[in-house]
Amino acid sequence: MQHLEPVGFLTIAQNNSEVDYLKLAYLQALTIKRTMPNSRYCVLVDKKTYLHVYEKHLKVFDHVRVIDDDRSEKESWKLGNEWQAFYLTPFKETIKLESDIVFTRSIEHWLNAFRLRDIVLSYGCKDYRERPGDSSQYRSIFQTNDLPDVYNGLMYFRYSQTASNFFNMANCIRKLGNCAKSTKRIRKSTGNNRCCLRYRSKNIRS
Repeated sequence: MQHLEPVGFLTIAQNNSEVDYLKLAYLQALTIKRTMPNSRYCVLVDKKTYLHVYEKHLKVFDHVRVIDDDRSEKESWKLGNEWQAFYLTPFKETIKLESDIVFTRSIEHWLNAFRLRDIVLSYGCKDYRERPGDSSQYRSIFQTNDLPDVYNGLMYFRYSQTASNFFNMANCIRKLGNCAKSTKRIRKSTGNNRCCLRYRSKNIRS
């Protein structure tokens, strides 16, 4: 895998009939460039969304990469390509964002903490008033499976065996989610350890 730059931000922007995610990514990139002028930014888009990438976007986006193998083409809520971030990022170290996040100040110093691990996921998120998030609308699967209350809205990963195993597992669950009919247990070897994840297929979004 060839990385073009050492570190940067990445988001996935796949428009649907309700949301212009490319516009969100553009606004996000503007806030990043404003608060962290030396930061680099990449957006992953599908072929249809790419048709709406214009000169103004290219002045802000440092990298635009097209998802050739679009696993969310027939979905309105396009989550099927999240696992591809590891393979499409141009950065050796990636801060992956959901496209509806904006920045009001620099978080560059967070890298000092991120770099203590190969993968870092957000946990115990709060709103701008420091109130813990309590919405479970999209998170029933976490409660069903006694999983940590993690968010991938902002996460860090670097090119490593750990990250490779993580995103391969995510792809494995994505594929099995469509065909499984009952509670299952998936095991995947990760070196000397073994990762297990229980899930109920009815709650899985591929």
